[in-house]
Amino acid sequence: YQRRVHGGSSLTFTFTHDSSTLDATIECDSSGKSNVVTYPAGTPYTVTQSGSGYTYTMKLKSKCACSGGCSGGGLGGWIFIIVLVVVVVIYIAAGCTFNIVKRDLRGCEAFPHLDFWKDVPLLVKDGVMFVVGKTCRRGGYSDVK
Repeated sequence: YQRRVHGGSSLTFTFTHDSSTLDATIECDSSGKSNVVTYPAGTPYTVTQSGSGYTYTMKLKSKCACSGGCSGGGLGGWIFIIVLVVVVVIYIAAGCTFNIVKRDLRGCEAFPHLDFWKDVPLLVKDGVMFVVGKTCRRGGYSDVK
């Protein structure tokens, strides 16, 4: 992960995993609404093959990328959300691409780690039940006579 600031008018995040790279640039949009991220007209991203990997490039616009564009100090939370969304998009895109090209999978089976994502609702339910059971003990054990 790298973070580069260009002249106070844009913010670029670079993520690299194995031979694939994601470059996400958030440019200053002084006419935009506060706390809103948009993408320019047309395709918001491009994908190019570079050697054995891929380079994903995303361009976004936000008033928050401008110097003093977002007041209230909430920029850190928005950057986290943007980075999280970008990472999820690259995870899905790179995983699907890998599964289609290298493993010759099609349809839903090309989604990365499909079995894990099918189990997530049950894992969340088990986790909630465990926490509720530990924090709201009712009754408990009774003495054996």
